[in-house]
Amino acid sequence: MKVFDYMFYRIAKRYYKTDGSFAMRGIGIVSLAQVFVLIDTGIIALFPFISFSEFKSLAVFQSIPISNVSVGVVIVLMILNYLRYRGKYSDFEERWNNEEKSKQRVKGWIVFFGSVLPVVLFFFLPKILGLLF
Repeated sequence: MKVFDYMFYRIAKRYYKTDGSFAMRGIGIVSLAQVFVLIDTGIIALFPFISFSEFKSLAVFQSIPISNVSVGVVIVLMILNYLRYRGKYSDFEERWNNEEKSKQRVKGWIVFFGSVLPVVLFFFLPKILGLLF
């Protein structure tokens, strides 16, 4: 199972009445989750190689450059996800609509944590790794 595909399907299904098969909320939430996963992965990958002072001086903590880069990455991911998921809702519905309720519940928790955990880690990972304060 591709986690982001299933995440898109479940979010699109949740908001189908307002968004229709266009599912822009699903695309947006999946894109944001992917951005936070990329940032968290970068922090974890850099952790063994940098000290506290080097981490603090990275562009991540200088608001203007990182905000421009972040917005650009989000826009690029939204475009790529739009191209990927355009017209795919019915395919995903055909694939996952007849899931057992217990399986659907477990995968629903995976979707929830998959969209919330990267954001939480973004804010707490530097603290957990001892890179701040």
